[in-house]
Amino acid sequence: VSVALLHLAMGGLAQGFLPAARNHLAERAALQAAMGWPADVGDLIVRSWTGDADGARAEASRVAALAAAHDHGWMQVFAEYAASVLELGLGRYGAALEPARRTYWDNPSLALVAFPNLVEAAVRADAGELAVQAACDLRQRAGSAPSPLAGALLETAAALTAGAAAEAHFE
Repeated sequence: VSVALLHLAMGGLAQGFLPAARNHLAERAALQAAMGWPADVGDLIVRSWTGDADGARAEASRVAALAAAHDHGWMQVFAEYAASVLELGLGRYGAALEPARRTYWDNPSLALVAFPNLVEAAVRADAGELAVQAACDLRQRAGSAPSPLAGALLETAAALTAGAAAEAHFE
């Protein structure tokens, strides 16, 4: 159930349903507490999405220590994702680029939620070729019939990387 709630939350985030995602993460934290488990990545994700830089950085340190203590490398994947979200929100595009890149390329399970972060960070950090490369990769992953979400992400990437020709993507 705990893993399912995490996946529901991340799916909600990918679709822009932030309140639902927050509720899934809160329910997950309550379940973990009831089972005597320490909270893991939920609060870090929420703090990053809400731009709570100090809280997110403190949570990132706590999550890193917890992950190391229990050999839970999967937590680092979510910490990378949260770092890219936080840094993008703070307008620190260069700082967002590397965690966004690692989250997208190294973790297929988070590729759809990481993709917009990678494209935005790359374009805004003057690494547009990386954004184009990621779009080509997502197009290949999606195949000949991408889902509506993948199609929307690809169209967004095309607009962000089109420069002066971007207007055509908004018609």
